[in-house]
Amino acid sequence: MSVSPKVSIITPVFNARPYLVSCAESVLQQTLSDWEWIVVDNGSTDGSMEALATYTDARIHLLQEMRKGVSFARNAGLDAAQGDWIVFLDADDRLTPESLSSRIALATTNAQLDCIDGSVRVFTNGSENTLRTWSPNFNGIPKDSLLQLDGRCFFGPTWMVKRNCIQHRFDTRLTHVEDLLFYLQNCAHCQYGAVTDVILEYRSGHTSAMADLPGLERGYSMVAHMLGDQDGPIFRQKATDIMWKSYAKQGRIASAMRVWTKGLRV
Repeated sequence: MSVSPKVSIITPVFNARPYLVSCAESVLQQTLSDWEWIVVDNGSTDGSMEALATYTDARIHLLQEMRKGVSFARNAGLDAAQGDWIVFLDADDRLTPESLSSRIALATTNAQLDCIDGSVRVFTNGSENTLRTWSPNFNGIPKDSLLQLDGRCFFGPTWMVKRNCIQHRFDTRLTHVEDLLFYLQNCAHCQYGAVTDVILEYRSGHTSAMADLPGLERGYSMVAHMLGDQDGPIFRQKATDIMWKSYAKQGRIASAMRVWTKGLRV
């Protein structure tokens, strides 16, 4: 009987060939060898899967589906995952060599932890220039921090999560903040901890869902609605504050004033 890998890494791919070699090498260079990498193609037309097919490592599993969005792809990866822990890795980002080993080491000494994070280095697309480094500043039950959108434990889909904590899949209706809802639905009452090491290198300066402010606003509004009467109003208030400031920062004053006076679009 085969033994399940310690960590399942899940990567959705849509036309990401320029970044895939860098992403793949970051997985292959992990100091922890007990992993599987599930790459879910999302209808790429740029030869992304052909580029990955050159790798012969048996720990790499390539899945293909018609383009349905990042949430469908991540869900397909979750359905295929066999690891004790789940890590999400976007195709244009990179894991640092000890990303997995440092967090597994923390899990070994802190058995109560269900979600383990770490620092993120944000670098410029096309260069290795570091723009900033985000570091978590939180330990414990993450629900209130996630609802408050205070940034102490949430940068994006960076957590390593125990597979048996995951009872809900990504909501395929969402095109933005689907990762935040995923954590709220699965991990809000779990134990969160973090290592001080940089565990992810995040590429900035190219097309990003977070740059689509109307889409982000719709995502926040949908999540607030799905959270219900108890948690929804708290989340909506914080999201509203973020959105009017984001619109104002881009010089979109009319949109900023609309959100300020009327709240998020339904």
